[in-house]
Amino acid sequence: YSTAKKVQTFANKKEFDKAITLMIEMSENYETLIKYFPENSKEGFRQALLSFAPDSDVLINKNRMDERYRFASDTVLPAQMMLDVSKTYVELAETITGARLALSDSPRDDIISVLSTTFGLIN
Repeated sequence: YSTAKKVQTFANKKEFDKAITLMIEMSENYETLIKYFPENSKEGFRQALLSFAPDSDVLINKNRMDERYRFASDTVLPAQMMLDVSKTYVELAETITGARLALSDSPRDDIISVLSTTFGLIN
């Protein structure tokens, strides 16, 4: 965002060479990010959810939001579907960091600790 604002400032001052240099930098940064975050990272879950829903239109049609909320609150998704989503984002994290993602031995305790210590939400 700050780089885009600088481009705008340079363009307004008619300092186009400086603006072009920054635009090239932004483009290179975008290309790097695309490698880490493919546009289809959510598509597998989206398609699985649409296939799972008895009436997929509920998930697509914005005029059926009440039904969508009901579906969301009344539906338990298959564990494998959630594991597949998790795998997608674990792989993204490992690609970005270049290291294996350390998984907790006790995630429930870790979450409770953070909610208590960091956010003061649990006494």
